[in-house]
Amino acid sequence: MAVTKDATLFTALETAGNRLVETKFGVEQCDRGSDIDVLSESIIAKAMDGYVRSEYGNLWETHQCRPHAYGHTRSPGFELQAGLLHGHAVSIGMGYGAYLSFLEGWITEREFHRILKVMSTVGLSLRHDILENPDSLWSSQVKMTEKRGGNLCAPIPRGAIGKCGYLNALTRERMEGTLIEYQNIAKKYPRKGSGIEPHCRDVGLEDLSTVKQHAAHAVPKGSLATDAAMSENPVADPSESNGEKGQSNIEAYNQWISEKQVSRNEGETSSSLNSVLSTATKSDTLKPPAFEHSTLFFPGAEEYANAMTSPPTADFVNIANETKAAKLFAPCMVGPIEGQFLKMVAQIKSDKRILDIGTFTGYPALALQIEFLQLEKSSRLKQTTLQLLLLENALRVPRMATK
Repeated sequence: MAVTKDATLFTALETAGNRLVETKFGVEQCDRGSDIDVLSESIIAKAMDGYVRSEYGNLWETHQCRPHAYGHTRSPGFELQAGLLHGHAVSIGMGYGAYLSFLEGWITEREFHRILKVMSTVGLSLRHDILENPDSLWSSQVKMTEKRGGNLCAPIPRGAIGKCGYLNALTRERMEGTLIEYQNIAKKYPRKGSGIEPHCRDVGLEDLSTVKQHAAHAVPKGSLATDAAMSENPVADPSESNGEKGQSNIEAYNQWISEKQVSRNEGETSSSLNSVLSTATKSDTLKPPAFEHSTLFFPGAEEYANAMTSPPTADFVNIANETKAAKLFAPCMVGPIEGQFLKMVAQIKSDKRILDIGTFTGYPALALQIEFLQLEKSSRLKQTTLQLLLLENALRVPRMATK
C-alpha cells in the first residue's frame, strides 16, 4: 500500500526502518508512547486504511484497478516451488515491478532504489534463485492475464511513490531479459538481495516445495519442486527446468491443484458449498475417534473434521445455498470447518472487536457474530443484522438483501 497508494506510509516505513522488526511493530523492547510505538501504530493504521479503501468498494473484482495486488502478479508462480514465505515472494514481485516501472519511465531511478532499500532494511527478499527459471513466472503471468479478463493489469508505481499505474503488456522475451537485469541490481544489496529467513523451513514450517502429500501427486520426481529441497535456495538447475521438461512439470502441478480445488467443491466436504450438511444435534463423545491423516486433500479428512464439529445453523445453510446459486468461486469460500475455527480463535482471544476484510459470503462474519452476540439457540438473526452481515453478498446476490 505504501508504494502504490500512500506516500506518507512509505515515508513512515523509511523512518522506522528495522526498528519495526526489532520491536515487533512497537510491541516489545520499547516504551509506551515512544517514537517507534507511535510510528508503528500509525503505520498499521495507514496500511489498513489504504487496503480497505482499495478493496471494499471492489470486493467482486468488477474492475482491476487494485493497487493492493502490487507484487502478486508473478509471485504465485514461484512461491510454492521455492518454498518461500508469502511475504518474501510478494516482496520479490514488488521489487521486480518497481524495476519495470523505472524502465517505463514511471518512477525515477532514485525512487526505484528507495523502494528496494526499504524492503531490504526490514529483511524482505529482493531476489531468489528461482528467478533464474522464467517458466514459473511466465506461467503465473499467463494465468493472471486470464483471471483479469484478458488484461495483465499489473499494478506498479507510476508518477511517484504512493501512486499507482498498471502495466498491461510484458512479452516473455522482455521479461526474461529484465529479470536478469533486475537480479544483477538486487545482488548489490545486503545479503546479495536475499531476505532474512525467507523460506518456510527457516521458521520451522514444512517446506512447501517438498511436502510429500502434494509432491507425490503433483510434480514428477526430479522436477523443480523435488530437486529444490537439495539446495540452499530451492530451485532446480535452470538449464533443465527452462526446457520442455520443466514446463511439463509446472503444467502437471497446475493441473493437479486445479483438479483438487474443483473436486473438493463438487463433493460433500466441509469446504463444499453443497455441505448444507445435516443440522441435527450430535451427541458429544469423550474423545474423537482416531484419524491419522491431516492432509487437506486426503480422502475423508474434511468429512472427518466436519463430523467432529457442530452442525451448521439455518443461517449458515442459507448463506451456502445463496452462494452456490450465485455460482461464486467456490475454492475461496469459507465453510463450516473454517467458521468453527474462527469462533474458537475468538473464544481464546476474548476480543471484543473484529475487523473482517475480504469476506466473499458473510460466512465468517456470521460465525463471529454468533460468538460475540451470544444469539439465541436458533441462531436466527434479526433482519437488519442479517443485512449488515451479508452486505458483500447482497451486492452480488440481490435477493439476499431482502431476507
